[in-house]
Amino acid sequence: MNLKKGAKGDRVIALQKILKNKGFDPGFIDGDFGNGTDAAVKAFQKSEGLLADGVAGSQTLSVLGMDITDDDNRSDATAQFTVNVVSDMFPSTPIGNIKKHLPFVLSALKKNDLGDQDMILMALGTIRAETEGFVPIDEFKSRFNTPPGGPPYSLYDNRK
Repeated sequence: MNLKKGAKGDRVIALQKILKNKGFDPGFIDGDFGNGTDAAVKAFQKSEGLLADGVAGSQTLSVLGMDITDDDNRSDATAQFTVNVVSDMFPSTPIGNIKKHLPFVLSALKKNDLGDQDMILMALGTIRAETEGFVPIDEFKSRFNTPPGGPPYSLYDNRK
């Protein structure tokens, strides 16, 4: 997905090296997309007439000359999943429940870089399978999650 503040790893190192070579000093080349890398990306974007948001998405990466991966091309699809669209997927669900809870689901996915169409559909499919009512559900102690006389929910511990 997009490289932005908080990202870590080899792709960030490659980004930092390219930025430095182009005269936009990100600070330490350490694979940690921190304040220095954020400022360097914004300065580069501004110099190229791109939206200077500090997010190195497919357009910024392309202009930098970095290889674009399939993950870089995944776009944020949260805006496509309106209450009306989701209510068509949940025909038996009260629309008020969708109105109330959908924004929280979409914002959590987006916040964790999981806002592409595939991940949203996967999350909605799970919600539909688990709770057709589109409401949060509590898990209560049962023989499936708690052994007789044992600590609550301990059957989840050490599962393979």
